[in-house]
Amino acid sequence: MFYSREVFLGGMLVFAVMLAACSVEEPEQTSSDDAVPVRVAEVVERDFSQTRTVSAPIQSYRPVHVPARMQGLLVEVGYEEGDQVQAGAVLARFDVREQRIALQRAETELAAAERAYRRARELRASESISEEAYEDARYRLDRAESDVEDTELRVSYGTVEAPRTGIITERAVEEGHQVSENDRLFTLADHSRLVTRPGIPEQHVAALAVGQSVSLSVDAHPDASVQGSIRRIFPEADEESGLFTVEIELDQGSTDHTLRPGYLARARLAVTAGERTVAVPQHVLIESNDTTHVFVIRQRDDASYVERQNVITGAIRDGWVAIDEGLESGDQVASGNLSDLEAGRPVRIVGSAGRHGM
Repeated sequence: MFYSREVFLGGMLVFAVMLAACSVEEPEQTSSDDAVPVRVAEVVERDFSQTRTVSAPIQSYRPVHVPARMQGLLVEVGYEEGDQVQAGAVLARFDVREQRIALQRAETELAAAERAYRRARELRASESISEEAYEDARYRLDRAESDVEDTELRVSYGTVEAPRTGIITERAVEEGHQVSENDRLFTLADHSRLVTRPGIPEQHVAALAVGQSVSLSVDAHPDASVQGSIRRIFPEADEESGLFTVEIELDQGSTDHTLRPGYLARARLAVTAGERTVAVPQHVLIESNDTTHVFVIRQRDDASYVERQNVITGAIRDGWVAIDEGLESGDQVASGNLSDLEAGRPVRIVGSAGRHGM
């Protein structure tokens, strides 16, 4: 009976030791499973120049207005807005019947003047007429030749040709219209070269330079980014607005979208010089007790954990904050589940986050 009591007490002791051993190992298993899932953001260098966004419509670099070079009746108008035309294409024709009659008359007079001149030259050679009579015949010939050239020119004005290759952006007349000399008939635009011309205040224009790169967006394609460069800065401010016109040429090859005159472009101009500095998305910063800190991702024994790192912040631009002290380019910081983190807490990286990501 005594032997059985000892065995019982010994068995209880062994059971108690095993239970204690299991209770010691359990926290380790819990800490491993307790890693917080986080996305991370990388500390990067960014340009913190001050920018200004200005808008203006896209324009053809140099539209060409096609005027009437004569007064008369239009009997043919061949193209409409949106049509592509080549240089020399016939856009319209005038009724030039009167001019052709005048040309025939001038050519008849020229033929008579040529015969009179040849006769005068022969007579002058034999001294049968005076030098004055000979010079008069030559003058009549020169005048007849000039009349023919002038009338031919007036006939040619009846055919309106495209002065350059381009797209018809305006057709101001129709067949049967009676127009006056210098009336605008068409406007052509060369879409191979597009610009936008926003106005810039004088306090900002001094920071701009010809050739400076510019990023633009277009309301017609809000998801597209277009690159451009400053082509010229007008030397004088506009009298009414007081703004300086800055001409930005668009690089149409920088986007897959078609750009057209009339689209509203928004240009982002760097109007003050700024240094490049390391920066983080604003949402990764935590304010606590008059300090600002982030949780930096660290590695230990093939596992990730976070370390609290105080930082000194600087300028804010477009959701990014400059870090003056505390971080280096390439560091990774926690970007989500920040309220669940504390120094030394294990984490499990589940992806990278953008500026506004988790």
